[in-house]
Amino acid sequence: MVSKTSGSITGCRALIESEWDPAFAPRFSLVTPTGDTDKNFGHDRLGYELNLPFSKIVSNRWTVNFNAGGSVFPDVNNRDLVNYNLGGSAIYAVSSFQPHARISRFLGRRRRP
Repeated sequence: MVSKTSGSITGCRALIESEWDPAFAPRFSLVTPTGDTDKNFGHDRLGYELNLPFSKIVSNRWTVNFNAGGSVFPDVNNRDLVNYNLGGSAIYAVSSFQPHARISRFLGRRRRP
């Protein structure tokens, strides 16, 4: 992941989803200071972030996700800023629309003479 405020140093797929195992792709990021401290935006400190996301397709239409992580900005105004996060979701696919299959069929058609 690369955004205005952070750049990912390492991210890997540690566990590929199988019939019983979830997908797992941990990510460690360095959060670079981009704010203007003269205008009270930012704090000129390099931060660290770790996220541990899991994802599992549980049926044809249901997928569940879980994410745990945290970030640390050391020595900001003589304190360490620490943040933890937990999140999860369950996603239901309302239709079985598969755009890649439809595009493949469309591109595979031949013109009739």
